[in-house]
Amino acid sequence: MNESTPNALARLSILAAMREHKVEDAFLELLPLLSEEWARVLFVELLRKGQDMFLLVDHVDRMKTEAEAGNPYMQYAYARYHDACQPDPKSNEIMEHYYEKADAAGIADAHMCMAYCWRDGDFGLIDRERYFRMRNEAIDKGSHMAMQQQLQDLAYGEAGYTRDPWKAYDALDKFIRQSDERNERYDPKYLRVLAGICEEIGRNAEADMLYEKAFKGGDMMAWYWLMRLRCNNKEGQLENLELYEKMCDEVQDLAIAEAYTSRQLATEVYWDLDPDDEELRADLSSLLKDCLDLGYTLGDRTAPFFMGYNYYEGQYGFEQDYASAWQWFARSALMRCNMGYTMMARMLEDGQAPEGYNEEFQHVCELRALRLGDDDMLDKVVEAYKHGFLTDYAAEIERYHLPEYESKHEEDDYEPDDGRYDAWS
Repeated sequence: MNESTPNALARLSILAAMREHKVEDAFLELLPLLSEEWARVLFVELLRKGQDMFLLVDHVDRMKTEAEAGNPYMQYAYARYHDACQPDPKSNEIMEHYYEKADAAGIADAHMCMAYCWRDGDFGLIDRERYFRMRNEAIDKGSHMAMQQQLQDLAYGEAGYTRDPWKAYDALDKFIRQSDERNERYDPKYLRVLAGICEEIGRNAEADMLYEKAFKGGDMMAWYWLMRLRCNNKEGQLENLELYEKMCDEVQDLAIAEAYTSRQLATEVYWDLDPDDEELRADLSSLLKDCLDLGYTLGDRTAPFFMGYNYYEGQYGFEQDYASAWQWFARSALMRCNMGYTMMARMLEDGQAPEGYNEEFQHVCELRALRLGDDDMLDKVVEAYKHGFLTDYAAEIERYHLPEYESKHEEDDYEPDDGRYDAWS
């Protein structure tokens, strides 16, 4: 493409907007150009990070109108909006409908998005085998989202793979090197994925370089992982405050949700530096509330969790308020944060939740937390099922969670389920 042509100039402008995390600008510039293959590729990449859909809420009506009119790329955008933001009680139905249409039109990432829904139970029960199959189908269709996930699954030994970070490293490092040699552009998230694998195998200096390169290429989440690598200790606690503040100052003009949410880590350090300085503590508390609220507005799922936890504990200048804690935990849970579901279950168990929620809902929260990665919920889910709860999820529990529970307790002379608790049967 001749760089003096209008399309080439538009492409350079869009890429610059994406590098600077000007999601709305890039979105609007891409819309009239979707007849071009390069524009379609960039449009799908722009929407790959679901939380960026929070930056496009002013354009949802347009997404809906054009999706209903049959534009497959706006169908994909409208599905991504409902997937990430969950604005409607029927959001899961809406996103399934439009993901299917986008998938049928050849948008491979839509196929992978539906695979995630089967993995996480968004369509009802989880179906891991279907997730494996659809992830691999999405790769065959050319989904970069699926290829990135496959490399992570391989590196960490998840979703049907035996852990092999070196194999994942070799494959991704080769892809990036060959792309660089051919001067071919690729989604900068690949660099973040490779950086995470480097950390897994102890190559932290290389990880640092890759996170920085990913961030400069437009992957804003790489900033958080770079900050964590440079500023945190091995226990995940913020240690280098001076460098942390410097890194935050450098990105203050960018809409990076994680930069605001990370203020929770800084407050944990600053809070006890001078316990007698009430004015300082008041300023820290006010800043933390503002930052977490902004992090939530920008789509970070952990921001509402931290807000809820601060209200729950009554810490960092937050007055203990279980009603507010519940509200924020629920927001976090809607954004698929397992910690939000875990805390809702805990509040129900301890009698701290608002009225109108029963024990069944407590166990549903435990199940959803388990689905999203809180393995500590496994015993609670299975024991609840054995006592007559969660019968609507019997097929899932019998197929996945009960065998995992039995395997976990084999060393404790656990007596396998003899069918007495098989509520589904």
